[in-house]
Amino acid sequence: MSAVRRLMSDDLQTVGLNAVKKAMLDKKKSLFEILALAGLILFLAIIYIRPLNGYLTSFGDNATYALLGKSIAEGRGYRSIWLPGEPPHYHYPFFFPLLLSPIILLAGLNFLWMKGLVVFFALFAVFPSSSWPFYL
Repeated sequence: MSAVRRLMSDDLQTVGLNAVKKAMLDKKKSLFEILALAGLILFLAIIYIRPLNGYLTSFGDNATYALLGKSIAEGRGYRSIWLPGEPPHYHYPFFFPLLLSPIILLAGLNFLWMKGLVVFFALFAVFPSSSWPFYL
């Protein structure tokens, strides 16, 4: 009986050591994940913030979104305030102008703050998308 108990205790010790080794590897993996994510966010922050300025570009839809945000901030609803009669707007979705409206309400048409909001969401969109490769 004592030989059987000794074998069982040796097996339990081996299993315990394997669990400790696995936990240490998991800690190293999670530290690597955190450092990789921090490095990626820092790299993207430099790329996004470097060209950031307070000017509109002459192409794209940024002026449209800013004016739609202004329309919401002023309480006019989701309207094309740059057109005669201010008809309801139907072309672009309402969510981004809705996010811009508090900035417009507090800071006016400050394009640097608006672009900063875009950078904020772009940088923190990395979190959900960065963890999926580690769990495949």
